[in-house]
Amino acid sequence: MKNKLLSIFILFFLFNSCTTEDAERSKALVNIYLVDSTVSFEEIWVELLGVEVQVTGTRGQDNANPEFLPYTPSEKKVNLSALLAGNQLLVGRGEFMLGAITKMTLKLGTDNYILRKGVRTPLVFKDSEGASPSVSGNFNLSPGISHDYYLDLNLDPSAAAGSGINRTINPKIQAFSKLETGEIGGTLVPRGLKAILFAIQNSDTIRTSVDSLDAGKFLFRGLNGKYFLLIHPTDVSYKQVKVDSVLAVPGKSTALGTITLEKIKP
Repeated sequence: MKNKLLSIFILFFLFNSCTTEDAERSKALVNIYLVDSTVSFEEIWVELLGVEVQVTGTRGQDNANPEFLPYTPSEKKVNLSALLAGNQLLVGRGEFMLGAITKMTLKLGTDNYILRKGVRTPLVFKDSEGASPSVSGNFNLSPGISHDYYLDLNLDPSAAAGSGINRTINPKIQAFSKLETGEIGGTLVPRGLKAILFAIQNSDTIRTSVDSLDAGKFLFRGLNGKYFLLIHPTDVSYKQVKVDSVLAVPGKSTALGTITLEKIKP
């Protein structure tokens, strides 16, 4: 009798272990980060609520209910200007069934504003859809690895629209994975000099600016292939710089080192 009970217990343990392992293998861990490439020398603050994730359902169809990953800190306001040059913010983390993410929707609140020299200018959405910018795609979810996806929230050039009491914004987002895209970064000197940077590939142009800490650092993300860079100092007494044939390799970061901006000779 004891041997029979022992056999039943072992079979139950093995079955339970296999079931747990199968469940773990059928899911993927997903981390979703917020980054910014907005070209602005003001502080842009947004109220971040979380992100809604839509994944493939049965037989690969988009029939699964979207899952909301809340931004959990009690302070929901985020300074987008601090998310340049390699900085990032974890919006949410969750486990999803293997397959693919087909849509990600960022959820924003209404307490959004620009802060410049202590003066606060409210940002209002162009329409109701502005509070839920989304991006569609086919972001594969495979077992055994942690998937990091990045949402680049762009308020440019809409953040500059309007004047007086408030400004109108129409937020857009782009999504990318570090495994499938590359980065190009470097440092501009003299430090503290503001500049707008362009990464150009055929008809595609991506913009960014230096970090908000006046360290001169910059980073282009979500790239793939060969680009040339244009560096345009906002101080007109400095020359524009062009950097040719810079290669962005998926999963890697191309470091350009220090780039010195020279003054125009009088």
